[in-house]
Amino acid sequence: MRIIGLNFTKISAERFKIIDGEMQISSNIEFESIDEEDVPVLEGDVLSFSFKYSLSYDPSYSLIEFKGKILVIIDEKDKLTKKEIIKGWGKKEINNELRLGLLNFIMVKGNVRALQFEEDLNLPYHLPMPKLEIKTEEDKSKD
Repeated sequence: MRIIGLNFTKISAERFKIIDGEMQISSNIEFESIDEEDVPVLEGDVLSFSFKYSLSYDPSYSLIEFKGKILVIIDEKDKLTKKEIIKGWGKKEINNELRLGLLNFIMVKGNVRALQFEEDLNLPYHLPMPKLEIKTEEDKSKD
């Protein structure tokens, strides 16, 4: 399996009110459909995985949402065939190895965009940002 592309079809970021108390940030990725794609210039079967990735700032402070499609080429050497993937999707199941690769790819692409929206909407970042610290002589001797 090789991911050959990701296209966003919807990008939405909205702050409903100023954060004035306890807040929890939760993320969710849902797969909405799997479709066959006809890409004549590529050898192998191509599948399109439609997804929705959302970051929710609760209780009802903000919502960032992405919808899109990931194109995946299934080679002959892959463990799963196109037919097996589509059959599994009929039961709303995706092989764990395939799912993990797709989820990681969505998070990489979505998180980068989400950080910019969080900055623009004056929201706390959903990911911890690295911080530099000054080491004292005592700290240096411990290393």
